[in-house]
Parts: sequence; C-alpha cells; structure tokens
Amino acid sequence: MLMLLFLGLHNSGLGLSWLLDRSPMTVFKALRKLMLRLKDGKVEFRGVVEVDELYVNAGLNGRNNSVRIKHLCREPRRRAFRRRGRGSWIHDKPAVFILVGRGGGGDYAPSSNVEAEAAIKIVGRRTLKNSTIYTDSFKSYLGLSRLSFIHEYVNHSEGEWVKGECHINNCENRASILR
Repeated sequence: MLMLLFLGLHNSGLGLSWLLDRSPMTVFKALRKLMLRLKDGKVEFRGVVEVDELYVNAGLNGRNNSVRIKHLCREPRRRAFRRRGRGSWIHDKPAVFILVGRGGGGDYAPSSNVEAEAAIKIVGRRTLKNSTIYTDSFKSYLGLSRLSFIHEYVNHSEGEWVKGECHINNCENRASILR
C-alpha cells in the first residue's frame, strides 16, 4: 500500500502519515526501508536517457536542533545571508544527479561534486554505450559526446526548453517530487 501511494500516486510523506493514520516518523522510516530495498537493484538505461542535476537542502538548521548541531561540531544553517551560486557538499546543499530513461525507470545519484569526471562516471556506469543522452547546457555534461554516447542538450539560459525530441522535462518533474 505504501509503495502504491508513494511511488505510484506521488503522495508526500506527511500526506501518507495522514492517510495511513501513522506518525510522520513511522512513515519516514518505512519509506526509507522501501527506498533502500529498491536501490539494491542496479538500474541500467538504454535508448534515450535524460540527465539533470539538483541541489537538495540537507543538514540541520535552526535552534531547536542545537544539541545535535553541537554534537556535529559545526554552526547551524541559517536562512539569512545565503550563499549564492551552486550548492556544495560542504555547505549542506549536496548535488543529486537525476537519470530518467524514456523507456521507463529512473535513478538518483548523490555526488560530492559536479565536476565533469563525476558526471561522466555517474552517467557511464548507469547507461549502455551508444545511448542518446539529453541534458541541459551545464559544462560538466559536455564531455559525454567524447565517450560513445550521442549527446544533445538544451540551453535554458537562452530560453530553450525543447529542441525537437531533446528536453529534460521528466528530470525536472522528478526533481520537483524529490524536493
């Protein structure tokens, strides 16, 4: 039931706790177990694959977590004076690569950096050779064409969201569900 509601109907964890009449922490633990079980199977994409990156707010913030934060020997995250630009693993905003196959399936790959070699390694391990990869114009993806992938991209900064069959809208949808 939990898998159907969460994965099939895209309910949130808080919504599931309300629907199933359980505490949010109980639902969170069950969802975590479910995700770890699903993660055990290796996903290998073929054909057309969309790839995008997402930066997720992680870590503890605020004063009500002060005991846990002091135990980690660091300062709490604050809302004011946010850092500009892309996130980083060190500053509680890790990158997560999202891979979605047009034939079905998807995968999330957290990464400590978004450099070209990390992106190429993540895509190369999960995608069969001679597959078509659609991305945005982020510099880290430009090395994919040197491997045996067909690489096409859209340039969001120029207002280009779709170019023929090339788009990453499925990745954007998964990113909004993950957030």
